[in-house]
Amino acid sequence: MDGKLVTMALAALPYVGFGALILYCRMNTALDLNNQMEITPLMRKALHVHFWYFIACPIMIEVFLDAVPGLNYIVGTMPPATTNGGHFLQCLAAENFFVTSVSLGFILNQSSVPRWALMTPFAQLAWNLKNHLSWFFIP
Repeated sequence: MDGKLVTMALAALPYVGFGALILYCRMNTALDLNNQMEITPLMRKALHVHFWYFIACPIMIEVFLDAVPGLNYIVGTMPPATTNGGHFLQCLAAENFFVTSVSLGFILNQSSVPRWALMTPFAQLAWNLKNHLSWFFIP
């Protein structure tokens, strides 16, 4: 199968999954997206882990990308950022981590939130699952 077609199919999975989740929540009044959900101690711990990780990532991506010990073992050798495209992707990745950390910070400062507010961490997990599938298909 063509690489771009596989990539497009994999990128569509989180969108389809979230579309189905939204439809399911709309059809089930007990799962209304506007209902308040208590932030439980376990949920708070998981959100804290993500929050602090996402706080560190923009700095690591924009300032210390070449100095992160062991990064080449985790994601492979980083190409030199000598193009506008490379710089654009670096800035975009850092921005996404920053925006997510701000969202998680607001959630962590609440005792309860509307169910829709928790879609940010769920979306991050859905995209990570897509990434794991794509790594499986990369030769």
